[in-house]
Amino acid sequence: MGYLLCPECIYLHPHGLEGLRVVCAAGTIIDCRTVTIWTHVELYKIFHDKTFISGYEAALEKKGFKDGKAAFKEAVQQFTATSASEHMRRREYLARRITQIYHTLSDCPGLFGPQWGLVVSALALAREEIMWYFQHLIPLPKEERVYTKLKLDLGVGFPDLASLFASCLQLRNCAVKYLDTVSQYHSTYIRDVLNGRIEETCRSCEGLDQQVPEFIQAATQTVKESSEGDSLIFPGFRLDIERAQILMLRRCGPNGSSTSLTANQTKLMASLTKSWHVSLPACRPMDSLFQAAGFQQLWWYAAEFQGFMREAMSTSPANALVMLQITDDFPRAGHIKLPRQLQEVGAKAMDLAEDSLRSIAARAVQLIRQQTQESNMILAELCRQAVLEMATVRVFTREYCPGEYLIEAIMADLTSFIKSNLWIKDCMTPPSVVEQRVKSHVATLRVVEVYAGVPMQEIVEPVFAALFVDTDGGLIGSALKLPEKAQRSGREATAIGKWFLAEILKPKVYTVPFQQRFEGKHSQLDQLTSPSELQALCRLIGPYGVRGIEKVMLKRCADNAQRVMSCLTNNSYLLRSLSAEDKNQMDASKIMKLTEISQLHDMAKALLELGTILEFRKLLLSALGEVMEPTKIPESLRIALSSTNGRLRSKDTSALDTLAHDCGAAGRLWPVDPALRTALTADGGPLSPANVNQGSWTHAVYALSAFVLSNSMAPLEARYNPTRQAFRNNIHCAPSAILALVVLSQAPSPSGKGPSNAEEDPTVLAERKIQGVITDLVSCTARLVVEVLHQREEKGKTKKDQDHIELLYLEHLLSAAEAWNGNSTVRRVGLPEALARSVHLWQLKSRNTTSLDTFDDDDD
Repeated sequence: MGYLLCPECIYLHPHGLEGLRVVCAAGTIIDCRTVTIWTHVELYKIFHDKTFISGYEAALEKKGFKDGKAAFKEAVQQFTATSASEHMRRREYLARRITQIYHTLSDCPGLFGPQWGLVVSALALAREEIMWYFQHLIPLPKEERVYTKLKLDLGVGFPDLASLFASCLQLRNCAVKYLDTVSQYHSTYIRDVLNGRIEETCRSCEGLDQQVPEFIQAATQTVKESSEGDSLIFPGFRLDIERAQILMLRRCGPNGSSTSLTANQTKLMASLTKSWHVSLPACRPMDSLFQAAGFQQLWWYAAEFQGFMREAMSTSPANALVMLQITDDFPRAGHIKLPRQLQEVGAKAMDLAEDSLRSIAARAVQLIRQQTQESNMILAELCRQAVLEMATVRVFTREYCPGEYLIEAIMADLTSFIKSNLWIKDCMTPPSVVEQRVKSHVATLRVVEVYAGVPMQEIVEPVFAALFVDTDGGLIGSALKLPEKAQRSGREATAIGKWFLAEILKPKVYTVPFQQRFEGKHSQLDQLTSPSELQALCRLIGPYGVRGIEKVMLKRCADNAQRVMSCLTNNSYLLRSLSAEDKNQMDASKIMKLTEISQLHDMAKALLELGTILEFRKLLLSALGEVMEPTKIPESLRIALSSTNGRLRSKDTSALDTLAHDCGAAGRLWPVDPALRTALTADGGPLSPANVNQGSWTHAVYALSAFVLSNSMAPLEARYNPTRQAFRNNIHCAPSAILALVVLSQAPSPSGKGPSNAEEDPTVLAERKIQGVITDLVSCTARLVVEVLHQREEKGKTKKDQDHIELLYLEHLLSAAEAWNGNSTVRRVGLPEALARSVHLWQLKSRNTTSLDTFDDDDD
């Protein structure tokens, strides 16, 4: 600064040019608040100032000025050529020495007191080297580029600078822990050593002002009377020391006659000066520490520091994490005075810290995926810093936990990994493949458990819960709630359910009961709906994920049941008139009346969709039961369910039924499982008590029997493949839907405990009633089939290999009815006598037909 304020005085000194070389070679930059002074530029201006040139030449001759200018150029060239490498060597040396000091003092914290001067000096030197690097990262402003040779190439200095940063901050953090030790040591040193030395030296001095001994005595007496560890007395102690020093300098002898200090006075002055400096760490060790090792000036180079942090993250994220503490020094910058400025700088510092933490966490995720020896070493050091050394980082008014950011990034990466592997171009990946990939990826996360001590369960469980568990759907064993508002979690399970729903309801997709899967020409459902893949899916998403899929399916089931109820409501008068007639007389007139049912084809389509969904749910829940089998929970539930009689469950067993269903163990209640009952009989649902009591479902038997008259039974649409035992348009799924609607429309809602007499139990009575209704349904359908086939024969419209479609449908309906009633009464009572004696139904399954071996459409 003196070269800029009074250049003539310094340049004219015999050693002025030597000092000039030192200043230029060092490349000094002066930061004064928000003003940056480039010494090279300012000295260049001085050497080209006409007034300075004339004065310099007048004092030293013209040759002297040329020598000075040549010395300045030589110093600048030296700075450009050697300063970068020289400062790099300094940083490397300081990093090694500070690391040694850190390890020594961390092992022996008691040495912080006697070695405090060494600590402060080392940190101050490190701070100056770090500031030099950032100061020279900024190029000269264009308007100040007056010397073209000032192009400094700092090279790749960030590795050694990052090490210096880390070692410096580690030593500073360690020193902060033991500030009490430092304060106590220096207080004791002043009390026990310096006080006696000052008093002894003061007594041996002659010619002192009479007030000097008084101030010294006041200072030493203050320390003696204070209690040990009391640091509040040192401001007064320093004030008395300063007063004594001023008097000694102003009036060294009597009446100020002496112009210099004697040997004893010099010794006393040195003791006073040392006492004054020792009192600083005794009173405010934190101030002295941050005065030497504070990085508040880096705020003026925040952009450069942020870029340096990004470079350091790639090679040493642990050092970058340690350097993050520097952002807390930014609000202490000297130019910040107003509260508004403090808040602005603090907010920017917190933003920089948060962005850096997220970048460091992202780098940790990259290291986890690399799985090399080098990456594991880097990751181990990063985890040690994040979990042990820097569990919390305070920046301005906030505290950050690097470990939490690390876990958050790993969880986000696992989430994106699962999502990206679940789907391939809007098509679901086979669950077994996803399962193996997820297992392999989770295995790579074991390094976090080893290095950071975070259990894998705390990482994996929240991720799978967020992806597949719908918090609004309730717990396992509770009633399933259909979605009514925006979903907060479990969206992937919902997406899987929507994809399966869209695929199984596409044309040319059909159920294959014998192989327990779906097939279709233009989809992968044959693989994705196989038992092995559905079991892999259940292992991946768990029971909660299955509930998420069921929510989507049951919402569509409720919509289809609503369409059936709409048909019943619109045709209530016709159905009531048919019901009033003799149900055993199914003649041509009744058939003609059934063909008058409006929305018959729409109802048939709704029944097909409902039955298809129920068949898929049956496959999915069966796979869930197989997956849950090792836990022994389903087995215990099966035992409990088998010990209770009846297909309609009362309030006493409803909770057990729901839990068994959620674990895949409630196959005995099929197709009227607890989830379907809840979805269709809920308030506002198509089979709610209010709709049932209104009589919409009272005469549903005739409408449901009329399914055989719909266009779904058209020979070309309902082609049957005997080898697969499946219809091309899934009409063999309709009996499950019809049976479920009949049972739910006749069954009472679960109530309290019934009477002790089982014959008066409303649940038992309702079962008997439903069995009768099912028998009537089968009987009505069978008579309708007989009449339809009779009319077709009379009109001569029977075609080869196509006259058995209705009979095969009736066989599926009989099988479903017998499974529900638990006996063969339906076949004996419900079928007409001529049809019951016929063996045609049993022969059709083994019938060989060459034209029905494939489901390919004629127009494909």
